[in-house]
Amino acid sequence: MNDSSSAKSGLRLLSLDGGGIRGISSLVILHAIMEKVNEGRQATKLPKACFDLAGGTSTGGLIALMLFRLGMDTKTAISTYEKMAKKVFSPRLPHLHEWGYLGYCIGNPYLRAKALFLPSRFSDTYLKEAIHDIMAERGERGDGGDAVKLRKPGTGRMFMCATSINHECAVLFRSLAPPPDATDDFADITVEQAALATSAAPTYLPKVEVMGEEFWDGGLLNNNPINQVWDARYDLISISQGTPVPEPQVSCVVSIGTGRVKKPVQQSGWVALNTISTAVSYVTNTEAKHKDFCHKIGRLNARSERKICYFRFNVELKEEINLDDWQSMRTLKSITEDQLPGWNTLIEQCAHCLMGDCAEGCAHCLSHKAR
Repeated sequence: MNDSSSAKSGLRLLSLDGGGIRGISSLVILHAIMEKVNEGRQATKLPKACFDLAGGTSTGGLIALMLFRLGMDTKTAISTYEKMAKKVFSPRLPHLHEWGYLGYCIGNPYLRAKALFLPSRFSDTYLKEAIHDIMAERGERGDGGDAVKLRKPGTGRMFMCATSINHECAVLFRSLAPPPDATDDFADITVEQAALATSAAPTYLPKVEVMGEEFWDGGLLNNNPINQVWDARYDLISISQGTPVPEPQVSCVVSIGTGRVKKPVQQSGWVALNTISTAVSYVTNTEAKHKDFCHKIGRLNARSERKICYFRFNVELKEEINLDDWQSMRTLKSITEDQLPGWNTLIEQCAHCLMGDCAEGCAHCLSHKAR
């Protein structure tokens, strides 16, 4: 596959949904894309060389951290992710997590009961330990492993989304320095602080205080961070005072989900409970943002000579998989791998677009018509 520079072809953006342990599905999909990119290539290209910017929420933020800030390949990231998920979400009664499936069956009711009386089911201690282990394996250590800054020149460009409780808005923790016109209150944030903040899903992990501000995970506002990734394209364009800045040219946007269940809304006599459940599902609905963004790209492509390729990958699930159900990761990997053959053409088109040799009149570009 031929290479073309992003300067010639346009910026390449990657968006990674939240979803707890279901992030393993995102990694399997991205691994398939990278295998196609590297097909017939002597020197393997890493994800950080194929995307100019990646952004993720919660588990997607941790994946962006591993692949871009820490420069992992997808195979290494999958192995690292599996170990991290088991460490963070295993039930923590004495030695229970060591009992395999039996421990899982006993521990789940314990965790559900715990959520009724305590702010979170899990301690963030084990996530901290997992981050320290990962940083050490990548040769980055600070004071005890916890003082390594997220921002580091020369690394892959990425950000993690979190939700500011104090200001009721989304906040991006970046590995790159943004231009002067962007908000940059957390330039000194550490890898650990950013990882804890983007992962602090209410009832699962405790809220996090960073530099005097409290955070929940980014999924409360942007479980699908596609709009944040799209807006952050401006972070890649330098500006000087008084000089007009051209619109950033984008060639390819890839958005990867963590699985979705297609099912009708079930009604019962519990009207209030149904309403609350439906409202919560809309808050974390990643497909709605995908549809809105697809419409946006369709209008842009209809009005511009330069076409933007937009790809969305999200496996269909027959039933919900809880974001802390680490025992289901193997099943989810198999489900994702089984659906990959149906995306062969799409994955090949995506790989070509990432490498800048998307054909003129690309069928995928032309498919995004204004609706």
